[in-house]
Amino acid sequence: MIVKIHSRGKGRGKGPVDYLLGENRDREDARLDRGNPNEVIDIIDGLKFAQKYTSGVLSFAEKDLPEQQKQQIMNQFEATLFPGLDKDQYSVLWVQHKDKDRLELNFVVPNVELLSGKRLQPYFDRADRVRVNAFKVACNAKYKLADPDDPVRKRFLTTANDAPKATNDIKQSITDSLLLMLGDTVNNRHDVERELEAAGYVIDRTIGAKKQKTQISIKNPNGGPNARNIKLKGALYEESFRFSESFSREIEEAGKRYKERARERLSEAIATYKRATEIKREYHHKRFKRPQADDIAVQQVNRAVANGDALGRRPDAVDSVLKPEPLGNRKSRAGELGEVPRIQPKSDTLQDQGVGDDRARERAIAGCRGVSEGAAERTQENESAAETNHGNTRILPSPTQIDRIIAAVSDNADRAIRAIRAAGGAFARVIERHLANDDPEPDRGPRM
Repeated sequence: MIVKIHSRGKGRGKGPVDYLLGENRDREDARLDRGNPNEVIDIIDGLKFAQKYTSGVLSFAEKDLPEQQKQQIMNQFEATLFPGLDKDQYSVLWVQHKDKDRLELNFVVPNVELLSGKRLQPYFDRADRVRVNAFKVACNAKYKLADPDDPVRKRFLTTANDAPKATNDIKQSITDSLLLMLGDTVNNRHDVERELEAAGYVIDRTIGAKKQKTQISIKNPNGGPNARNIKLKGALYEESFRFSESFSREIEEAGKRYKERARERLSEAIATYKRATEIKREYHHKRFKRPQADDIAVQQVNRAVANGDALGRRPDAVDSVLKPEPLGNRKSRAGELGEVPRIQPKSDTLQDQGVGDDRARERAIAGCRGVSEGAAERTQENESAAETNHGNTRILPSPTQIDRIIAAVSDNADRAIRAIRAAGGAFARVIERHLANDDPEPDRGPRM
């Protein structure tokens, strides 16, 4: 098995999803394993980030694997990409392909943490390559999969997984011709380059020194000036290639030595994986601190009231008490929330608070477009809402104004409670306690 992370990530969500499943969800030998395609498209399209999604593939030499193994591998790879995150904090689409006579497990991840709306980067090559490579080594050993690093499996020609068939045909034709010359006119890479140029191919020598050691890049003979180069990879094209009669024997001996180090290599991979995973977990915990259930409910109520939705936007009952306060008397949002009576949760999980993973996900996705505007835009909106305006200004009420709202709608409490419950159960319980009192004003201590 190999892991390949694609460089793509811009554009609309329809592109990667349609590629994996077909525009009409009818791609041959494609099977949806996990995720909701429409949900993934909506999330991606609602993001304002430059890189909106991360995609890639787990490619196997095997034609298929037992279903249980495939599910375990997908679980383990998600744990590799998202250590420290719960399943309701990210969205991922898994699609299985078998149309290339081998098994491929393809994935697409919107680059957003769902509960906060912050940018999520599942894979950054310099930071994450070591961890992902360790996962590959351990996974191949655990499930006894074909190991692409085994010298015995090193082919003369390596083809890209997603290369167009015409390009692969060119590669195969070139390689077949060169193999016929081995031991005669082709004995090293210099000879390979000479034969390519003699056949009319143009070698691109401007690629980096590192790439030149492992591949030969040629201009596409069938393409225009903007066509991508064809990359010839494999033992035949490496800088260190030398032909000898014992070439095959040398490869076999190298493969034997590779297998002898299998146990040592696995131990090193496991240690590396644990160390790198812990670093990523700490980063996720700091960046995506999971909110408490009552915090989520209060925030939802505040947004709903500010939008005039929670109470039906009745001019006689709501608009009359939503008068802007002077800017000098206005408290910060954090200060307002701090005065709201809080209900201590019995558990740290949303599910235990009666707000399940599905509901949390639905709220997050529904608000994804707005959330992705960024904290700076939200702050600007809240500040402007406090200013006096002759238009349809949205005003975030203070705690005093919330008390007035409760008193104003007490004649229609059932309707108000049902609406507020839709925004969050925790805050609704606070409102119910207030409505139960004869005095609509909450108890603020002894009166003078």
